[in-house]
Amino acid sequence: MSRLLLLMLVLLLTLLLTACASGPRFEGASMDSEVTPAMVASDSDPWISSQVIWAGVIISIENLSEYTELEVLSYPLRQNQRPDLRKAAQGRFIVRVPGYLESADYAPGREVTVLGELIELLPGRVGQASYQFPVVSTQAPYLWPVEAQMPASRPRISIGVGVIFRN
Repeated sequence: MSRLLLLMLVLLLTLLLTACASGPRFEGASMDSEVTPAMVASDSDPWISSQVIWAGVIISIENLSEYTELEVLSYPLRQNQRPDLRKAAQGRFIVRVPGYLESADYAPGREVTVLGELIELLPGRVGQASYQFPVVSTQAPYLWPVEAQMPASRPRISIGVGVIFRN
């Protein structure tokens, strides 16, 4: 009986630890976490060739012959490096990834976090306005799961299986 109890305890602990997984863990100790895409767009000289961790919402995707470009609307990072959509946007940037990214997965509206090098400013347009897009070169953008993007529901207390008391 104690073996069964031990096995159930190990499985429960594994399940709980898996449920706590929280996305990427990009190391950012050597980076200036205060630099934003809007700051770089207005004065890129001090920032080109530096490493950044930026996050935001995908606006568009374009697969080119050598790489894929994502246009991203930047938001401040939360503690888990996810974009904080409750705060004001911080400008737009382009993510450049070698190879092909599936546009159905990297669709507009999806949240993404990237660690990469600022390589250039790319002139473009946002509507009718001219815009300088900072370009971040990265190997592996982190695409946040869709179910994690759903708005949080009201707090609830669950007892047993299928019994839910809503506050």
